[in-house]
Amino acid sequence: MDWGNLSSGVIGAFGGALIGGIASYLGAIHAAKITIGETVKADLEKRETENIERQKMLLWALLAEVNDNLLMAEDMFVGYAKIRYSTDIYEQIRLNTDIIPTDAVMPAREAYAAAARFNSLAEYDQQKIQPGIGSLDKALQARNEDAKKAFTALKGLLEEKR
Repeated sequence: MDWGNLSSGVIGAFGGALIGGIASYLGAIHAAKITIGETVKADLEKRETENIERQKMLLWALLAEVNDNLLMAEDMFVGYAKIRYSTDIYEQIRLNTDIIPTDAVMPAREAYAAAARFNSLAEYDQQKIQPGIGSLDKALQARNEDAKKAFTALKGLLEEKR
C-alpha cells in the first residue's frame, strides 16, 4: 500500500471538504443577511404605510369632530342645559402633533382651548347657578362665538390638507 498516495488523497478530501464547508457557511450567512435585511425593510415599509393610514384616519376623525362641534355651536342651549363641545379625538392626538398639519397645530390648540373655556363655564353654570336665572348666558354666548370662530378657521386649514 502506498501511504503517500493515500495520505495525499485523504488530505485532499479533507481540504476540499473544509473549503466546501467554509464556502457553504459563508454563503448561508450571506443569504441570511440578505433575507433578514429584506424582511426588516418590508416590515419598516409596512409600518410606515400603517402609520400614514393611521394619521389620515385620525386627521379625518379630527375634521369630523370639528364639523360636529360647528353643528353643535349653532344651538348650544337646550332648555336650561348647555351642550358641551366634543374633545375626544383631539385629546387622543394633541401630544402627537405630527398628525396635525404644522400650520394647523396652533389653530387646533386655540379652538380646543376655546371649547374648554366654554365647557368649563357651562359646567359651572349647570352645577352652581339656579336653573332659569341665565346669569351666565351672555358669557356663554361669547365663549361659544369664540369657539365657533376658532373651529371655523381650523376646519378651513384641515380641509386644505386632506
